[in-house]
Amino acid sequence: MAAYLLAGFDFERIGPLTLAFSDDGGSHSFSLTEGTYALRDLSSVMGAGLYTAIAAKIQTEMNTASDGAGTYTVTWSSTTYAFTVAYSSGNFTMTLTGSDEALRMGRLLGFSANASGAASYASTRTPYYVLALAKDGPAEYSRDYEVSGQTKRQASAGARAFSVGPRSYERRTKFDLQFNTLASTFADKATASAPWTYEHLVQHARCHQPIVLAYSAESVVYKLVKGEFDEDARKSVWGDYHGRWHLGVEGQVLGRL
Repeated sequence: MAAYLLAGFDFERIGPLTLAFSDDGGSHSFSLTEGTYALRDLSSVMGAGLYTAIAAKIQTEMNTASDGAGTYTVTWSSTTYAFTVAYSSGNFTMTLTGSDEALRMGRLLGFSANASGAASYASTRTPYYVLALAKDGPAEYSRDYEVSGQTKRQASAGARAFSVGPRSYERRTKFDLQFNTLASTFADKATASAPWTYEHLVQHARCHQPIVLAYSAESVVYKLVKGEFDEDARKSVWGDYHGRWHLGVEGQVLGRL
C-alpha cells in the first residue's frame, strides 16, 4: 500500500465548486456550496454525515442533473490517487475551466483542462487534498499519549486528595514522515503533475480540518496541534542536504479508520 496524507475540506471555507457537463441528454450543471467532505469517507471517526466521500456526492449530483439515457459513476483510488468519471451511455464532456468555481472542481478532480471525446476520464494530475509520501510509514513514532495537565489534583481542608478533569482526555501523537522531495514539500517547488504539497496541506488544514495518515499498518485521523508551516513542520535530511525533507507532525488523535 502506498502511504499518503489526505485532508478534509469545507466548501464554505474553500468556496463553491461547479461542474458543467454535456451528454446525450443535453447540457447540465450543478454546484457544491456547503458541507464537509474528503477524498475518503471519514465519517466513522468524524461523525455521521461529516467528511463523507466526495466521489459519492459528485456521482449523485451528476445523475440527478442529467436526463440522459445512461448513469454516471465517480470513483477515487487510494492507490493511484486518481478520480475516474464514467458515463454508461457514450461520450460526454466536462467543463473544468473558465471560472473560479470550475477551476476548483478541476483541482479537486485532478484535471487542468476540459474533458471531451470519451465515455470515461481519469485524473491527469494528482488531485488537491492528497499528498503521496516517500516512505510507507512514520519514523520517530510516539504512538498515542495523553497531554499533560488535563487532570488537576487538589486537597480539601481535611487533607483528603481529589482530582478534577475532563470526561474525555485529549490524546496526541508525534512522528516524522521521512525523505520527501522538495516538490512534495514546498509550495514554490510544486509541479504541474502534482500541484498539492505539504506546505499547501498545512496551510489548508491548519488546526481545524482533519488529516489522515494512511499507510500499510493503519490509517490515523488527527488534527494538527500547530497550524503553521514553520521550522518544526519540516526538517532537512543530513543537516544541509536540501534534496529531501522530513515532515514533522504533532497531532491530536481523533481516531482510526
